[in-house]
Amino acid sequence: MSSLNHVTASGGKLYHTNFTNDTVTCYTITGEKVWEYNDKSVLQDTCGVTTDKDANVYVASYGNNNIVVISPDGKHTKRLEGTDDGLYQPHGIYLDKASNHLLVACYNGTVHMYRVS
Repeated sequence: MSSLNHVTASGGKLYHTNFTNDTVTCYTITGEKVWEYNDKSVLQDTCGVTTDKDANVYVASYGNNNIVVISPDGKHTKRLEGTDDGLYQPHGIYLDKASNHLLVACYNGTVHMYRVS
């Protein structure tokens, strides 16, 4: 795991981002790779990572100023709606699973909050 940037654990899985390679990787708790997402047209300079209660993976894409949601199987992505309103190089991300509030910290010192479902 070179250039391990951010990591989170949920539901018996570990997720980590690699800023240098623009990847998000999912592992079992025992270290077996489950999937890796690496579409550079979707993710650029991956940073923070978190999950929701349905095992969707939220990734701060620092290089293209948005939040990307990856499906639990790592095969599908979507850009989080509403994140085109001023995110500048997002890097820290946290999802409160009880309230479904997603907090995003940006390089310029701003923090944004979104409600996700």
